[in-house]
Amino acid sequence: MRRRDSDRAVRDILVQQSGHRIDAGTWVIVRDMAGKPTVLSPEPNRGISISYAPNWLAVAVAAHRHIGVDLEPDRAIPQNEWPIHLMAPAEMAFLRRKASHFLTVWTLKEALSKEAGTGLIAGAAAFDTSRLAAAPPFALSRRGHGGLACHCRVRLEGELHHLAICFGPR
Repeated sequence: MRRRDSDRAVRDILVQQSGHRIDAGTWVIVRDMAGKPTVLSPEPNRGISISYAPNWLAVAVAAHRHIGVDLEPDRAIPQNEWPIHLMAPAEMAFLRRKASHFLTVWTLKEALSKEAGTGLIAGAAAFDTSRLAAAPPFALSRRGHGGLACHCRVRLEGELHHLAICFGPR
């Protein structure tokens, strides 16, 4: 389940968002050097984000705003394996109190970096998710610049996964 599946899923969502006015084959989607997809035509100005997890694909599409999505299988990650060099100080303080929330912080961080279009390598510590991770699951958290974020755990065929979605401002 990789690029061909994700491109088909993106096109299916775009067809639905267009009210079935535009056929799947009409959408032109390109990827930059990092693999980030962008809609060129017939209706550009749509944010796309894709996340791959074993046996699952998460695709998010938003009109007139950037979007980021991340999906991770629920699993214990020992603290000595946390990428602390990518964590903001406030996130580390939050995780010292709630170590079990690491994957919530991580999926939010991945989704925020995808929404920003930078990926994690470009200043991941700048994406402080501590306030967002402290919000209740499924709650839409307002962000300072007008964007939104949401996180939750979902059961997919009996296995728990962490899901985060971040929307940029309109």
